[in-house]
Amino acid sequence: MWMIKYTDPSGKGQLAKWKTQQVLTAIRNDIIDVKAKARSSKRQDYLPLSQFPEFTTAMESKVIKDRAQSKAGNMKDIYAKIDKQEKRRRRLKWLFNLTENAIGSIGLIVLIACIIGAGYLIYMTGPWLWEWVVKTVKG
Repeated sequence: MWMIKYTDPSGKGQLAKWKTQQVLTAIRNDIIDVKAKARSSKRQDYLPLSQFPEFTTAMESKVIKDRAQSKAGNMKDIYAKIDKQEKRRRRLKWLFNLTENAIGSIGLIVLIACIIGAGYLIYMTGPWLWEWVVKTVKG
């Protein structure tokens, strides 16, 4: 019989008296966390379960499983963050394209206005400009 001190999944500290097979089942079913401690007699101190040969393999497997689940959880967070950034980028790209097109349209309108203005200026000053060029050439 083993006296086991552990924290249950709800976060409460527990003390249980179990047989070796019950402890192994509890480890496999995630009832016991990796910080659990045990002793086999009242005269011994509580030691981590991984210190006992009966539980070493099971606790090593649990540590590996917990690390893998932690990394999987981190990957989910990373993918969620990337998805959020992509959605934001799409919104901002739409807005950027809208303003870019507006600025491009305004630039085109200004260019057309300049061409029309230059044409009008030439039209209005054409006769005078022509006379000036003729006078300058004949000189």
